[in-house]
Amino acid sequence: MRQITPVLLALSLGICADKVSYSLSHFADNKKNTVVTSSLSVIKDIWNETQILLDFQWDQIKVPPIDGATGATSTYVNSNDFLNEHRIQLIFGLQHQLLPNIASSLSYYNSQENDYASQAVATEFKFSLAQDNTQIGVKGQYTYDEVGKVLAEGRQLNTPRETYGVNLSINQLLSPTTKGSLVLDHQYIKGKLSDPYRQITFADGRKSYEKVPNLRKRYALTPMLKEFFPKLDMAVLLKYRYYFDLWGDAELFGVESNLGEVKINKGIGKDWVLSLQYRMYQQKNRSFYKSAYTGKEDYYTNDYKLANFSSKTYGAGLSYKLVELKSLISFLEFGTVDFDWFHYENDMDFKGNVFEGGITFSF
Repeated sequence: MRQITPVLLALSLGICADKVSYSLSHFADNKKNTVVTSSLSVIKDIWNETQILLDFQWDQIKVPPIDGATGATSTYVNSNDFLNEHRIQLIFGLQHQLLPNIASSLSYYNSQENDYASQAVATEFKFSLAQDNTQIGVKGQYTYDEVGKVLAEGRQLNTPRETYGVNLSINQLLSPTTKGSLVLDHQYIKGKLSDPYRQITFADGRKSYEKVPNLRKRYALTPMLKEFFPKLDMAVLLKYRYYFDLWGDAELFGVESNLGEVKINKGIGKDWVLSLQYRMYQQKNRSFYKSAYTGKEDYYTNDYKLANFSSKTYGAGLSYKLVELKSLISFLEFGTVDFDWFHYENDMDFKGNVFEGGITFSF
């Protein structure tokens, strides 16, 4: 019943909405983790160049018992059993056209699960310049998290974490078929940055919960290039991302990474679009992460996301335009149905697959 709730909600909201999107995805990996996600997005014009946005997401999560080798997390109370958990996420936003070339938005985000809660507010301004050939976006976001830990007696201990983020994006039309983009990201995170359930086994056999600095600064630079080939009815996206972070007041160099991605969208006939995607990722540990600890170190963790590793992701998708069905249901004229598959694997014996299907239609 819960699985179809977003569908029923979409139909009821569709009576007054201008655009509705619904998707269902399934993730599974070789460590027996599974996540099933239902997502619903609604957009409605309300008054005077203003839109209201509503996004609802519901996750069903299944995590195996704590594994000392992988550091997989679960609650202490259920550490010998699979963890079955539900996570609900809601985003509410307003978007307004201030001037012909300036748009603004304000949004609120809320996510809840058994031992974790997150809230965020974000605002963004978009500027269109040079007859819309240049677009600049500036976004700021504040996030407040409550990182919980369920204790042996059933009580829950919550610890706060705050994130301040800023994003600058520049999009430039280079030719009638070429578009270049540059995105700069920065996050300042302070508070509880460790996983309250992750344990470390020292060289002498002693165990301890992980310990990491309570401050992290993250930086990312992402250039992109998009090219459309009219004769082939094909678009190609090339993307590169450079990232690094600094930890603690001493600004210890943490992780440095490089990502490269290529994506191809190819029209097939008048109603189908085939998508192919390939991504490579490489990460280097520059700081306190080690494969083994003595217990005398200031910080210690076995979080693989801070280790040296490389990964690859590849996938394919199909999109079908519903315009042929407009004679049956008029609002399907601008609707699409999408099916996607992605495979992820890294050199630390982790593999996973994502299957996703979705539908979008406008009124």
